[in-house]
Amino acid sequence: LAVAGYFGYTLLLAAGEEASGWWSPFRAYLYGPPLMRGAEWWQPTWLAVGTVVCLAAGLPLFLRRDLRITSG
Repeated sequence: LAVAGYFGYTLLLAAGEEASGWWSPFRAYLYGPPLMRGAEWWQPTWLAVGTVVCLAAGLPLFLRRDLRITSG
């Protein structure tokens, strides 16, 4: 999944469609070296929003899990 996402984003860059790749987590890395220039405001925000969305999607499934405990 990660390789396909990176490949898709680099194809968008090669085609000159960089604005269409806003969804990619690789954009924060390819936008510029954050360790040399410092992170832009949207780079950690994008990762935090993605984390919250994944947790919100997974929490109901985690709470509904079927745990069968048998004695014996």
